[in-house]
Amino acid sequence: MSTPTDDRPVQTPEPAPLEWWEHEHTPGVGGAAARAAAQKAKRAREQAARKARAEDEAREVAGLTRAQRRQLRRDVKTTERFYHDRVRLFRREKAASAARDEAAHESRLIDQVVDALGDWVPLWAEQTPHEATTANTAAIYPFYNEEGLGHRGPLIGLNVTGGGSFSFDPWNLYSRTSYTEEPEGRRLITNGNMLVLGAPGNGKSALVKTMAYRQAAFGRRCEFIDPKGEYGDVVEALDGVVLALRPGGDQALNPLTDVGDPRMRRNLLASLTRALLGRALLPVEQAGLLAALAQADRRVQGREVCLPDVEDALRDPDDSIAAAVNGTQEFAQEALRDVMLTINLLRVGPLAGMFDRPTTIPEDTWDRRAISIDLSAVAQLAGADDAGQNVPLAVTMMCCSAFLTAKAIQRAARAKTTGERVPKTLRVNDEGWRVLAVPGQAAQYQSDFKLQRASGVVNVVVMHRFSDLRAAGDEGSRATKLAEGLLSDADTVVVYKQAEAEMPDVEQKLHLTESESTVIEHLEPGQALWIVGKWRGLIHHLRSQTEIGLSDTDEAMSSGLSAAGETSSRAAIEALATAGEPVVRDDVDAASASEISGS
Repeated sequence: MSTPTDDRPVQTPEPAPLEWWEHEHTPGVGGAAARAAAQKAKRAREQAARKARAEDEAREVAGLTRAQRRQLRRDVKTTERFYHDRVRLFRREKAASAARDEAAHESRLIDQVVDALGDWVPLWAEQTPHEATTANTAAIYPFYNEEGLGHRGPLIGLNVTGGGSFSFDPWNLYSRTSYTEEPEGRRLITNGNMLVLGAPGNGKSALVKTMAYRQAAFGRRCEFIDPKGEYGDVVEALDGVVLALRPGGDQALNPLTDVGDPRMRRNLLASLTRALLGRALLPVEQAGLLAALAQADRRVQGREVCLPDVEDALRDPDDSIAAAVNGTQEFAQEALRDVMLTINLLRVGPLAGMFDRPTTIPEDTWDRRAISIDLSAVAQLAGADDAGQNVPLAVTMMCCSAFLTAKAIQRAARAKTTGERVPKTLRVNDEGWRVLAVPGQAAQYQSDFKLQRASGVVNVVVMHRFSDLRAAGDEGSRATKLAEGLLSDADTVVVYKQAEAEMPDVEQKLHLTESESTVIEHLEPGQALWIVGKWRGLIHHLRSQTEIGLSDTDEAMSSGLSAAGETSSRAAIEALATAGEPVVRDDVDAASASEISGS
């Protein structure tokens, strides 16, 4: 009797969990061996199929004429091209569809952010962007495809032209040689000095205040030479000290204090005398003044040499001074009379008590993380209509700047001796335009700029316009050339809105295109053109609520909006007025407000 057969496939039982490794790695059972066998069989089938197709094609072609075979090859190529074209078209359509989906998703996200943040986002940021290649946009827009400066250092604001945030750190940019931070090529900037220019009320002071405030988080110091007395809040927020210099006050600053390089001391004395005289020193006066300082150093024992000591030496010159001017004592006394009387003005004139006695400020004060020298009392002596009345302020600013530079060089030398890093300092010279007309002030600024590498100090000079540089003297004079030379000694220039009459100067000195000039002429408060070395971009400065409180002296930017929502959009004001909402704006006068509200 035959046994019935069972044609059903034999099912291999699943291996127990503990036998998994053995099952997978035992030849003939499964795992790697089974997969290898399956792949080998698959390759054999594919090879057989290719061979069969080749034999079929050979049989078909064997009975064709040469012309028919050529036509067949052309048909095959046409079919292949059609197939590849369809594939490429499909891929393009797929990519376009994905891009549309991504743009729609991004638009939804932007709408959600705008709805969530409300006034935080400036109105210009809500505009729908237009995408195009740089080959097309280059013809209509000056800022395109700009490589950023990186994100090292304090945040400044938004890069309106290139998109994204904008950070700025002059020390970092000076130490880098490329935007990618690779050590190749030329430095991004050759110095860290800055010029900040703009019409009043456009955000210059707000920028330098927030820059200094944010630099403190990176371990940097800040110093302010403050003719308006408006940096006290920033300094106090940084646990710094405010030094108020005023005629007859408690604080005194001796310009002859022996700190730093002795040459700086001699140069400062000559600069002060030149500023007070209102002209350059004659050779005999220069030689006699330095000889008088040397005589005062020999006479005084056990205390600082002060300006009255130099005055006494000039009033009664000894043989060394007479020899220095190549004459008799009587000749020296007569030749140096103007210099002696000029120095006497610092003792009995409007600045009496400020520079004619030993320094009263403790030594450790100069190493505080923030210092403001408040010169508002001295600035009241200066008149805009009389350049001569600017001399007290210029002399004071000159002394303060030289003293701070000497202390910075002293700190740098001490740090190098101990193997520590040289302290970095941001020094703001506000209202610099007010004293450029005084002889010697432009030279003092230039000296500070040149010493930046040795002192670790980044100098920031705040001015209104480029034409202020010409106030240093007559066209083509040495003083004017020195003042205009500040532009070449500052690798960073920040330009806020300028009046139409100032634009030719701006275009010439910054080599602007027509489009860039138009942009500057129509900038809104808080927006500025930044030129950092060869890089340039339009930046919208942002402030936090805390910083708004520290820099609210700038009326144009204290609009009552939140930090990033500061905007001077007239359309927004009109919309609020139309809706019957109250409009609170510091930079809109009563006439404009009445016009907007229709009252």
